[in-house]
Amino acid sequence: MYLYHAEALGLGGQITRPFKKVLESQAATSLPMSGGYGRSRTENFDFEQIVSFDAAYTEVIGSYDEVQGAYTTQVATTVENLNIMNMVTADKVVGRIASTHILTQNKDEASIIPVGCFFENLRIAGNPAYPVFDFDTFTRLSTFGEFKTAFEGRENAALRERMLWSQLKPGCPPPLNNMHSWFQSQKSMPSVAVTSLVKDLGFKQKAGIDVYGPVVVVPNFGIVYVCEFILVHHQRRLNMLRVSLGANNPSTIQGQTWSAHSAKTAPLSGVPSVSGGSTTNTIASVDGEMIVGAGSANGSTYPPPG
Repeated sequence: MYLYHAEALGLGGQITRPFKKVLESQAATSLPMSGGYGRSRTENFDFEQIVSFDAAYTEVIGSYDEVQGAYTTQVATTVENLNIMNMVTADKVVGRIASTHILTQNKDEASIIPVGCFFENLRIAGNPAYPVFDFDTFTRLSTFGEFKTAFEGRENAALRERMLWSQLKPGCPPPLNNMHSWFQSQKSMPSVAVTSLVKDLGFKQKAGIDVYGPVVVVPNFGIVYVCEFILVHHQRRLNMLRVSLGANNPSTIQGQTWSAHSAKTAPLSGVPSVSGGSTTNTIASVDGEMIVGAGSANGSTYPPPG
């Protein structure tokens, strides 16, 4: 028996200030465990003048390919004319993941790769971005096991560059500085590896923003994380955009100061009030977090391989 899993999301999240509201998931769909097909669509969405889009639509497919002898799972998500507070805009955001599991090869894991992800006219704080993607690495190392072996071997330096936090620098805003310290302390590959499909955001100008690889800090607005590709054994998750709004400080969790020396997991990401500045400066008027163009895919045999 084969157990399919796939889900897709156009947009979702929550706002915690100036009011507390869940940003209800838009164009969300999931795949039955038995496989099949699902789709969802939302049009003309506007949430409290914080985020809007003209259309968001998603699709999930799970089937058996008799020619290849493979169980395949596909996830696709598209958002058109996205606008987040006039600070993050895009004519189109498209994310796709494909999973292939060939049982005759006795693989414990499905091969899960990103396929054809792209942005049209992505702008952050008015700055046009021209992202440069690295699909080849994730296609070549298509399972968690393959990526981990390469990461902990001869390709360590190259694959560390694919981690979301690889280009953070000491002295960057406090939430990211904590993440930088944590990332530098990691010698082996984490069990949950947050990577990015983007090698370079391709800004020709960086007016009013700080850029750390696929992470963009916009003072008095938030932090934008571009093309997160999260690697876990048996699963991948893609977030085309994750936007943390406001000035919440994630370095203190439940009253305890987070320490890179004692932490076993990465700190929660958050938003500085200003880039590299003091927290006494004017802060953004909206706190929260939202994800645009998300999807996950995997599949497994049952009973699992012994």
